[in-house]
Amino acid sequence: MKKYILFLIWILFLSNINILSARCDQVFDWWMVRYNYTYNFYDDFISKSNDVYLNTFNIDYINPNFLNTRGIKNPFHWTEELKNNNYKVPANTTMRILEVWTNRLQISSLPQTRTNWTRNSYDFGIEYTTSYDYSNNFPNASDDISHKECVYYSVSWCWDWVIEPSYWEICDPGDPNKIWWGPNWCNTSCKPVNNNQCDQIFDWWKLRYNYAYNFYDEFINWSNTSYLNKFNIDYVNPQFLDNQWILKPFNWSQSIISSSYKLNPNQRMIVLETSPNKLRIAWVPSTPTNWTRNSYDFGIQYTINYDNSNTIDTWDDFSHKECIYYSTSWCWDKIIDSSYWETCDNWNLNWTAWNSCNSSCQLIPGTPWSWLGTTTSRAWEWNVPTNSTSWWNF
Repeated sequence: MKKYILFLIWILFLSNINILSARCDQVFDWWMVRYNYTYNFYDDFISKSNDVYLNTFNIDYINPNFLNTRGIKNPFHWTEELKNNNYKVPANTTMRILEVWTNRLQISSLPQTRTNWTRNSYDFGIEYTTSYDYSNNFPNASDDISHKECVYYSVSWCWDWVIEPSYWEICDPGDPNKIWWGPNWCNTSCKPVNNNQCDQIFDWWKLRYNYAYNFYDEFINWSNTSYLNKFNIDYVNPQFLDNQWILKPFNWSQSIISSSYKLNPNQRMIVLETSPNKLRIAWVPSTPTNWTRNSYDFGIQYTINYDNSNTIDTWDDFSHKECIYYSTSWCWDKIIDSSYWETCDNWNLNWTAWNSCNSSCQLIPGTPWSWLGTTTSRAWEWNVPTNSTSWWNF
C-alpha cells in the first residue's frame, strides 16, 4: 500500500506553556543536548491491545532556530522498520516509527541562560503528530485517530558555568572561582590547559590592530574518505579578538556543507571559517612579538572530529587539533612596516623625529624626509578607523 506523507512545518510562537502542553497527548521532558553536536531525533509508538496502522505524520518545531537542518526541508521520515512491516505496529509492541537518521540535526544555537529541559524551562521542542487506524483502510481517514507527543529539550555548552562530566568537562572558563583550572587557563572545551597538545602547529604572520579578518581552517585528507562530525575552537589570549558579540563566530564552511561533510582521498578544503563573521584585532601587546610558537600575541586552536564510516556512532571518531599563533602589528610599535604603508614611526627615532610622524605612521605634511636621504613636502595619510568596512582576508 502506497503511503502519502503529509508533512508540514509550523513555526510556533506561543507564550503560554500551559496552553501548549494542553494540546499534547503526551509530554516528555527530555535530556540536555549539546551545542554543535548532531543527533538522530526520533519517535517511538507503543501499541497496546490491538494492531495499529500508521497513516500520516506531521512535525512541528518550537524555537526551530536551535536546529540546523542543513538545508533539508523535511528531515523526518518513516523508519525502514515500519515500512518493511507495511506500516503496522503489532499489538503489545513498541516500534520506532519516525526518525531523521542520516539527516542528523545539529544543535546550532545557544540560549542566553541555561534552562532545565522541562515543559516550563526549555530551549526548543519537537511535536510529533501521527494519525493511525485499526482497520488498515488508508487513504480513508474516516476512522483515523490522531496522537500528538511533545518533547522538550535544553542545550548545554562549555562556558555555561556548569561542569558536566558527561561531556568530559573538567572545568568551565566562565567560572569566576576557576575551579579545576589548569596552571594557564580553562579552555573553551572545558579542559584545564597545561600545554599545547597540538597535532600540528603553524606560526602565522602578523595581523594588524583594528583590522577585521575571516579566520579559517583547512583540512587535508589523505588516504581514506573522511566525514567530519563536529568541531571545537579554543582561543589563547582571546582579549586580542573582538567577536562583535557573536559567542560562536566559527561555522562549517559552505564548501564542506555542500559536500555533505565528506572529503575524498587527497582532497584539501577550507572546512571552518568565521565568514561572514569577521573578527577584529582589538588589542595590542606591550611589546611586539615575532609570530612564532614561542613569541606570539594570541592563538586559535581548531579541533575537528571525523570518521571514515559516516555513522552517528562516536567510538570510531578521530580527533585532529591544529594550533595557529599570531602576532599583532600597529603604528607606534617601533617598526616601520611598509606592508601597511607606514613611512615613519614615532618611537623609531632612527627614521624620524618626535612630532614629525602622525598617529597613522605617516610623515606629517611639510616634514623633510632627511633621514630617508630625500626631501618631500607631503606624504599621503592612510589608516583604518574603528568603524571601517574595508575587511582584509587571509
